[in-house]
Amino acid sequence: MNEGMDKMRYRAALVGCVLLAAAGFFRPAAGQAPRVSLSIFGGINSVGEYGTIDDYVIGENDFPVTPSHTPACVGAALGIPLFGGLGLDLDARYFMGSRISLEDPSDGDTLELDSSRHIALTANLVFKLGTGRLQPYLLAGAGIDSLTGVEEQNLISDYGYEITLFPPEDKTDWLFNAGGGLFAWMNSRLGLRLDLRYVMLPETDTRPAITSLNAVAGLVLRF
Repeated sequence: MNEGMDKMRYRAALVGCVLLAAAGFFRPAAGQAPRVSLSIFGGINSVGEYGTIDDYVIGENDFPVTPSHTPACVGAALGIPLFGGLGLDLDARYFMGSRISLEDPSDGDTLELDSSRHIALTANLVFKLGTGRLQPYLLAGAGIDSLTGVEEQNLISDYGYEITLFPPEDKTDWLFNAGGGLFAWMNSRLGLRLDLRYVMLPETDTRPAITSLNAVAGLVLRF
């Protein structure tokens, strides 16, 4: 457990150092009007099915396939202008759990449980495609995704078997995302934000790659 926490702190510190260096290097010159923005939003995260029945191992991985599911999410982002239409977006999102049903491919037994809650922290380059009230944008970036509140669970399957689920040793993974969205400004300071991005957690030694589509909407304040 200590090793997992050390890895999480190392990755968070690495991302933090990169963000601070980028923000300091590209900050607006003295005398320029600040154009930093703060977005607050909520939405859904459509996670695709992952795992295959080929990963089935009796007594170790009885439920190898995680079905698609769509938990809710909330978050906030700090937008820092760089130059031209390019900016840096520092993004934090909390993903809630949603009910899923796992199936044992050997006998059809099922297990009901909530998907894991997790937090994602990313740094993204954002390129705005306009300067008017409607500003479409493209983005791409990376960060970390960390499970939260994950503990050992003792559950009863549909056939009455007692199933114990153990939390992973390493609860923090790298995350990559790309997508786009729209800023719709109501005045010089306040606007609406729509954001859609494709998210991928690369495959590790203990699980397959996980992909999702994350759609959010909210308010943005420019100051």
